[in-house]
Amino acid sequence: MDELPASLPAALQNSLPAQALPFVPYQPGEEVQVQQPPKLDRQMQLRQMQQQRQIQLEALQKQPCLLAHHAAILKQREMLLGGQSAPAFQQSQLPKLFQQPLPQAFQTPQMPQMPQQPQPLPPSLPSSSSRSGPTSVSFAGPPAKPRLPENFPADTEPKVELCLSSFSDLVTEGSSDGSEMIDKVKAFLADVGNVLGSNRAGKHAFSVKLARHPWFAENGYEVRFKPSAGIIEVHLSAAGRQMLSGMAMKRKADSMGSRY
Repeated sequence: MDELPASLPAALQNSLPAQALPFVPYQPGEEVQVQQPPKLDRQMQLRQMQQQRQIQLEALQKQPCLLAHHAAILKQREMLLGGQSAPAFQQSQLPKLFQQPLPQAFQTPQMPQMPQQPQPLPPSLPSSSSRSGPTSVSFAGPPAKPRLPENFPADTEPKVELCLSSFSDLVTEGSSDGSEMIDKVKAFLADVGNVLGSNRAGKHAFSVKLARHPWFAENGYEVRFKPSAGIIEVHLSAAGRQMLSGMAMKRKADSMGSRY
C-alpha cells in the first residue's frame, strides 16, 4: 500500500495507523525523518468532543440515575475548553431528566418520624419554677473523719501515730547513711510488725501514712504492704533505680577518665 486513495478525507488520512502509511525504504547515509501526524486544530477537537458528548448523553438517557454525575463532568470539560457552552439539546433535556424519579434500587428508604412528646420530670427532681431561688449550699461543722474498718481496734490509732513519730526520729538523727540506714529502716519495720501483731488493718493504715513521709521520695524508696503475709517492706522505687543507675554510670565515667 504505497499511496492512499485520494477519495479519503484529509482528517481520515491523518488518523490512519502507522501501518497504513506508505513504506519508505531506508537509504544509507540519509537522515531518517519520522513523519508525525499533524495535530488537529481547535475546531476539529471541539467537533470530536461534541460527538462524544452526544453519544454519552444518548446512553445516559437510558440510565437517568447517572445523569447527575455526568453533568458535573460536562461542567468541568466546559471550563477546560474556555467556557464553551453545551449543545442546545443538553440544555433542553437536562431539566426533564432530573425530574424523572430514580429507580427503586437507588432510592433511600425513609423511616416514619414519630411525634416527640416532652418527658415529665421524675418526682424527686424539682421543676424549673421551684429552682428559681438561691442555689448556694453551706455545710456546717468540720469535715468527718474517714470511716475505719469494723475490725479496727480502738487502741490501734495511737500505736500507729507513735510508730510514725519514732520513724521520724530515726531518719532525722543523721548518724548513718546509705545501706546502714536501710538496714535500720528494715529492722524498724520488723519491730512495728511485732507491735501491731495480727492487726492487718492497723498495718495497712500505718504503711499508707508511712509512704507519705518525705524520706522515701528523697532517697528513692517506697513502702509495700503484703496483706496475705501481713508484712511491711521497703523497696527501691523506679526513681531510685534510675538514680542508682545514673550514679553507677557517673562512677564508671570518672574511673575511665582517671586512666587517661
